[in-house]
Amino acid sequence: MEPPLCIFGEAERWSHPALITDIKLSGTERVSMTAVNYDERVYTDDDNKPA
Repeated sequence: MEPPLCIFGEAERWSHPALITDIKLSGTERVSMTAVNYDERVYTDDDNKPA
């Protein structure tokens, strides 16, 4: 299953992958999000078997 893809900001600017860690709603028309930079090195050992 592929994770959801959301793009925020202006189309003319370059974007950086991020993991959303928190979402807070403020009424019906506003939302506040917290994210951390995505780093693929965190997941490089996921497919290895235990030693």
